[in-house]
Amino acid sequence: IMPNAELDQALVVMLDAEPGVSDLNFTPGRPPQVEASGKMKPVELKGRAGVLTAELTERIAKVLMGGRSDLEK
Repeated sequence: IMPNAELDQALVVMLDAEPGVSDLNFTPGRPPQVEASGKMKPVELKGRAGVLTAELTERIAKVLMGGRSDLEK
């Protein structure tokens, strides 16, 4: 489970991962990725396993879209 503060930190890490980041990508079965200069690059998040689960990806999406925050369950 990813608490909101940890998600905030993950977003900062992703945005700072490469110069020119234009997109953040969260896809089940893959690590978090950024698109920079037209290329997709995985981002290693401190304390997190490599690939995202479907459940975690759904929870991240809900929080980012302003839905109910249940990441801290």
